[in-house]
Amino acid sequence: MEKRTRNRAAHHNLKLYILKHKPSSNEISTVSITYTYKKVRKRRDSPIQIPMVAFDNNKRIIKKSHISKLKIQADWIDKFYSLKNDLELQMAEGIIDYNYAFRVLNNDYQSGVIQDLYRDFANDQYVEASVQDNVMRHLESIQNHFKTLGHLQYSRLNYSHFQKPADRKKIELIILREIKSINSETRKKYFNYLNKMASVVPYFKDVEQTPFKIRLKHTAKPPKMALDPLELKRGILGIKDNLYFLEAYLWWLYSFCLRGLDTCDLVCLDESMLTGDKGGDLREFYAWERHFDKEAERKKITQQQGFQIPTREWEEIPTGEWVDIPKDEAKIKEKIKDLDNWVLNDEKFYVVGKRVKEMGKHDNRTVVKVLYNQTPVLLIHKMLKHVISILHPDLAYKGSDKVKLYNINYHTKEGKRIWKNRRGTMSVGCKKLFGATLKQARHTFSTVLAGIQTVDIKEAEKQLSTSLGHANNKTQKYYVNPDQDKMDILQIEAVERFGIRDVVKSLIQVCSSYRVKDSDGIESPMLDAALVGFSPLELKSSFWDWSKEVRYNQLKQQQKSQIDLVMDKDGNWIEKSIIKKNPELVKLEKERAKSHLDDFFKWDI
Repeated sequence: MEKRTRNRAAHHNLKLYILKHKPSSNEISTVSITYTYKKVRKRRDSPIQIPMVAFDNNKRIIKKSHISKLKIQADWIDKFYSLKNDLELQMAEGIIDYNYAFRVLNNDYQSGVIQDLYRDFANDQYVEASVQDNVMRHLESIQNHFKTLGHLQYSRLNYSHFQKPADRKKIELIILREIKSINSETRKKYFNYLNKMASVVPYFKDVEQTPFKIRLKHTAKPPKMALDPLELKRGILGIKDNLYFLEAYLWWLYSFCLRGLDTCDLVCLDESMLTGDKGGDLREFYAWERHFDKEAERKKITQQQGFQIPTREWEEIPTGEWVDIPKDEAKIKEKIKDLDNWVLNDEKFYVVGKRVKEMGKHDNRTVVKVLYNQTPVLLIHKMLKHVISILHPDLAYKGSDKVKLYNINYHTKEGKRIWKNRRGTMSVGCKKLFGATLKQARHTFSTVLAGIQTVDIKEAEKQLSTSLGHANNKTQKYYVNPDQDKMDILQIEAVERFGIRDVVKSLIQVCSSYRVKDSDGIESPMLDAALVGFSPLELKSSFWDWSKEVRYNQLKQQQKSQIDLVMDKDGNWIEKSIIKKNPELVKLEKERAKSHLDDFFKWDI
């Protein structure tokens, strides 16, 4: 036992005695334990009873002549004196209080991991299952904070921590001073749930029933901060060969590109939640409405005098409209080769469904409809899948679904627990790399959105909130579901302006220089160019002014919706599409075609 020096100024005393002791009486009496400190005096019954005549009330022991007949009682008294001095010193040092000392002496103190014991206690107290689930969820969150901050002794909280003043004080200070990422309301919640964990222990008394009586002043939530794109790119340098950091980084990019969609929605994504508007295969969307016929393109490009390339052969564009391109045969031929690698795709795929986070809370939830296949989402997804397969082989999805990443059923308690642990770890990783959590992806997207439209950030957040299906009555009061085409265009523009394509290119370049081992010990590049494959990262997803793209799409829709009512040869009235185009639409089509081709042929030329 650790040797301590008694603090003489603090007279914490534990003694044994029999109340109203009669030295010659054979009456059976309970031996009491007394605690005294200054003017404080407390008493508890011990677990032993003996005849009064057998107890020496001066020496506070059993008389030698009676020990043989009172062996159990004598052993307990020996144990009392073996523990007495150390308990008094611990009380003097503020490590424990008298309640805890009494419990140790009577062997009725509660130790054991809260995570293992709480539900048994709660069930005995008829605590509702939903309350138990909330308690356990907050317990994991609190323990994760302690672990992250390096307080490993509290990473699995024990009921003994609630009984010891020193531990209670330490836990209190960590929550109040060291966890910087939470506000006062969250701190109140943490203390409240810690008290709930203690309240179910049936023999806890006094302060043990409510170990944390903290009064906090209400403070405003700290302002949301948007991530600086420079800090995001700098964060790549901190990843090095740490796959956990790479996973966290990719998840942040994944969420941002999808308008800041919550990670619980993303982890639930599968092919059944994706809807294409043309019935094609899932590929990167590109706003240039052109499907390449490779052989036909070769002929057109190589046979044209001066290497001129025609615009798309829309029936609406007069025959003979041409757009000049750079007259560098070698570079153009090199560009033609790239047609073998990919096909520009104008089919949009959307994530469609109601938010997982709000499941069961609202009946009026709006439907999420978020463009999914914009560059570089599919590439980020591919890299995530690779990293997860190495880092979490037990959790990695291995089936045929092209979208699903984890083999985690979020709709179960266990699935929620696993994912929240993963999300918490990744959020901490993002914070270390570039100073923003996963949740800040959405606010960052809102900030970029506000800058594009030159509107107030709150206005952009309301618009985004509605588009993501957030059930907020105040939002719904002022906003209807925004025009889908416009939101798609703004989403593409936001990703482009924040420089995500450039970030992904840098990420691949840096991480491909590091090598890691998989679960079988096989070493390979952290990110292999061959794994990544070909993706049009060099091509801008938005190649002209976003507002013109909005107007262009509006005019196209108007054109489609316009019809003439004419009489056929049999005298029946029928509808007929209006062939003549709006002059503004014709002008925008030509400008759009030229802008795209100018951008396309700037690539590597």
